[in-house]
Amino acid sequence: MEEVIAMKIQSILFLMIVSMIVQSGSAVFAQPSIPRTRIPSNVSSDVRGAIETLYDQEPVARAKAARHLDEMGSKAESAVPFLVAMLSDDVLIDPIEKDVYWGSSEYEVILKTSPARQAVRTLMNLGEPAVDPVIGALNQGDAKTQREAARILGDIESPKAVLPLINALKNPSWEVREQAVDALGEFEDPRALRPLLAALKDDAWQVRREAVDVLEDFQDPNTVDELQAALRDAHWQVREAAAEALGEFEDPRVMDDLIRALKDSNWRVREAAAEGLAELEDSRAIRPLTDLLKDARWEVRIAAAEALGEIEQHQATIALISGLRDENWRVRIAVAEALGDIEDATAVESLGNSLRDDHWRVRMTAAEALGDIEDARAIPSLSTALNDENWRVRQAGADALGEIEDPQSVRPLTGALKDEIPWVRREAVEALGEIEDREAVDALCDALKDEFWQIRMEAAEALGDIEDGRAVPSLSAALKDQNWHVRLAAAEALGEIEDTKAVGALVNAMGDEIIQVRLVVVEALGELEDPKSIEPLCRALKDESWLIRREAADALGEIEDSRAADPLIGILNDANRLVRLEAIEALGEMESRKAVPALIDVLKNDDWQIRMETAEALGEIQDIRAVDALMVALKDADWRVRMEAAEALGEIGDRRAIKALMDAMKDENKDVRRQAAEAIGEISE
Repeated sequence: MEEVIAMKIQSILFLMIVSMIVQSGSAVFAQPSIPRTRIPSNVSSDVRGAIETLYDQEPVARAKAARHLDEMGSKAESAVPFLVAMLSDDVLIDPIEKDVYWGSSEYEVILKTSPARQAVRTLMNLGEPAVDPVIGALNQGDAKTQREAARILGDIESPKAVLPLINALKNPSWEVREQAVDALGEFEDPRALRPLLAALKDDAWQVRREAVDVLEDFQDPNTVDELQAALRDAHWQVREAAAEALGEFEDPRVMDDLIRALKDSNWRVREAAAEGLAELEDSRAIRPLTDLLKDARWEVRIAAAEALGEIEQHQATIALISGLRDENWRVRIAVAEALGDIEDATAVESLGNSLRDDHWRVRMTAAEALGDIEDARAIPSLSTALNDENWRVRQAGADALGEIEDPQSVRPLTGALKDEIPWVRREAVEALGEIEDREAVDALCDALKDEFWQIRMEAAEALGDIEDGRAVPSLSAALKDQNWHVRLAAAEALGEIEDTKAVGALVNAMGDEIIQVRLVVVEALGELEDPKSIEPLCRALKDESWLIRREAADALGEIEDSRAADPLIGILNDANRLVRLEAIEALGEMESRKAVPALIDVLKNDDWQIRMETAEALGEIQDIRAVDALMVALKDADWRVRMEAAEALGEIGDRRAIKALMDAMKDENKDVRRQAAEAIGEISE
């Protein structure tokens, strides 16, 4: 009994001691090394309150105080010394703010924080005012403080921190040295290059690895020799980093070293070496990379396949074809992708066989590769893939057939328009548009009735690509589709087909509620160039939207019908300068003599671009009534107007302009002088 009591007493005493230690530790963390009495008296009450809370015994309160100071911005500059004094306060607590990914609590990731981490964040955001105190902590603090100080200086990137960070590379703590190396990488300062090279021989492999990563960012060709030596480092993580870095240099000198690294005892090094060779894209690496396709690790075999795909040489095709039978489906995917990158028709049959692979991702990738190769021999296999049990494979098959662009694919693709999955149907529609074969017209017209508007839109676009008049009735009906994207695509397609049977439907569609549709409708009417469009287009010159007015003027210029002259002259004073410019251009294209007096008047406009376009239009019309005004324009303040006036006078060909053009040959601008000389030559012929 006495023994039991004694044991209980010992347990109680032990718990009391532990409690005292914990409380003592908490008190130490709660007290920044700066006495509370040194809080400045002239700071605002909220800053003072936050600084005082940094002395709280509760780590959560201290962390929140540091965060609160961060929210104050530059106002909190007076708190910098106190925040620096917290850099070793690394008591872990739950986060002040939760990081939520994917927008769902199911994927909520909660990371621990500490008062020190909050202080680091605040000092980083304060920036330059924190630099000198943080440098002081880097030079004199404990290892934890020095590590965080280096981290802060790397983030702020103040030039004055470079030398202190270089000195920190001699710190007894490898963690401080590693962080100093990382920080120097943010600067990429030439002064750090030699010390960083020396860090490649540091006793700690973590420091050596960090030095390799930083030197990779420097991309200094003078560091290649040292990085090649790092490829022989005793620790595999250093060798891995060196292989990655040497690949980024894309220097032919590293080829042999990377090839040797393909036989490293560590698979991650072999993987990195293959990735490095992929960056070099040198055909000398093909043989050793093909050997690597037999590596024991599937990750390495993937890297080898990807590298061969990057090199894109047919020499690798046979070895890669063998890789299509790899036991690991991920490797088979990488091999199929590589064959697609190489685009060697030799692989068509083998990739076709891979369309029967057990794994749907392999079948999908094989279909994509066949699309990249674009060989018609793949059509039968891809046509079969349109019936695959997995819809993604069927989608990839349809896309590949579109890439090949062979009329043989039309029949299987039209069958795919009935697929139960809308994304497959959409891909089949796009493919038919790429092939542009008239045999697909009826099926695409049916697709204009699909329940999904995206498919109806794609069908309209495909019919526009094919440009077959048989689609006009169906596309005209689509101008009334409930979705405006479909209506727009239908209008655009009718403009591409250029069949005047569409004029009536397009004219009716000019009243569409969506301005984007109306714009395309007006443009389509201009492309059809049908006189029946003149009256509605002239009405559109009075539309409330300047975009419609401008497009209507452009369309009338395309049709070149004299009935549009008066309405176009009427908008030469339009409120929008772009509409005026389009009207001027249209009148020039129509060669409307009726517009000459109005255009002569516009030649006096304050806008140089208006004057330049007007001079060009008068040159196209070639009416001698414009000669006097154009000779005056030879003295315009803007050289571009003068040059255009000279060209217009040459086109009109009136000898009265020769003297004025002779004077223009003395113009200060060489382009004006050249154009004046050409005009004189045209008149003299």
